Amino acid sequence: MFDAVVSLYRKLDRPIIEDDVFEYSGEISETISALIKEVQELPEAFGRIEINNRRGSFVDLEYFLPSGGEAAFCNSFSELINRFPSISKGVVPENFYIVEEDWTPFDRVELIKYDRLKNICSLINYLSFLAVSVDSTSSPYYNNLFFAASSGEDGKPKTFVVKTKLFVEMLDFDIKHVNVLKTLVDKKHEGKLHIEERRMIFKSSLADVLSLESVGSDTFLSLIESWDNMIHSYWKNLQSYVYGFSFDKIRTEIAGAEIEYCTRLSSSLSEIAGKLLALPVSLAALPFLSKSQEKFDFLIISIGLTIVTVVILCMVLNQWFVASRLKSSFDLVFEQFSFKLSGYPKSIRGLLDKTLKVVYRQGILLNVIFFIFLVLSFVPVVGALYLAEEKFEFISNVYDMLQATVVSLMIFFRSFF
Repeated sequence: MFDAVVSLYRKLDRPIIEDDVFEYSGEISETISALIKEVQELPEAFGRIEINNRRGSFVDLEYFLPSGGEAAFCNSFSELINRFPSISKGVVPENFYIVEEDWTPFDRVELIKYDRLKNICSLINYLSFLAVSVDSTSSPYYNNLFFAASSGEDGKPKTFVVKTKLFVEMLDFDIKHVNVLKTLVDKKHEGKLHIEERRMIFKSSLADVLSLESVGSDTFLSLIESWDNMIHSYWKNLQSYVYGFSFDKIRTEIAGAEIEYCTRLSSSLSEIAGKLLALPVSLAALPFLSKSQEKFDFLIISIGLTIVTVVILCMVLNQWFVASRLKSSFDLVFEQFSFKLSGYPKSIRGLLDKTLKVVYRQGILLNVIFFIFLVLSFVPVVGALYLAEEKFEFISNVYDMLQATVVSLMIFFRSFF
């Protein structure tokens, strides 16, 4: 609709506009004639055309342009902002024509000032969502957005007001990353991780950039001028929060890995401690073995002690291997942290160093303990061999028998060579 009015104005060679009226007197083409017919059928919201005289292809007309409301012809963007107070409330008009730019949104040609105007209107809408309270009734020319600021020295929370009054000077600033706010206010992101925290970080950054002394003045203009600093502050604060959250997660993972390692190791040691109770029982059999005078009784008890020794030996070795696997798993988990150690805060580096040192010392102690258990597992057999030698000269007889066997074998082989 409104594009027909603009097309007619352009076809008439853009006559001078005075008091929202332009006049034309001269020859017209069939195209202009068709446009005149089209605009005559438009609602009055888009203006009114009066034909004073028409003879053939000659026409004398006046066009009373719309001055606001749904549509308007404006000499500049400054006039556009004044004619459409809704712009300062975040509403972007579509039916307008900028005379000095010879431009309308229907041209589908990008205009930097219009793009910046839309960005600012989007900013107003996003800020309205993030504000603690919005006053849209006190003035028809702007909204009052109330934001909470950090507490003052008296401990009482303070607020500051952003009056969204838009000035043409704001179009000189290219505010970027407005979509950052879109992410914060879009309802489809409500379930996104840490969205509330990100909103609070943005509000905090906004409070940092806008001085509390500017309350009552052009805080919105100050925000537009400081927008890059505000976004930089937001990203910096968000990065600090994310790093802090990540480091807390790392601390939790370190603690979890350490607890799991200690729990499994404790379970392994408890299991072997219970089974090693068989060792004192087997040692208690040695006095009975020393009193045995019959070789058969001595042999039966010795076989029993040997079986106990083999069982304890296998059990100790198995638990030693289990502890070694646990240590390897722990090292594998902590290897991912060790590679990034230089990028962690000092507190986490200290925690990792301390944990690794404790686990290393614990590994050495475990090896010593298992070695002692391994040695103790041989005590029953060694004791039985000692008593066998003392009572029956078992070792000497075995030695003599082996020596005789070796000599016999040597004589046997010599007979062939």
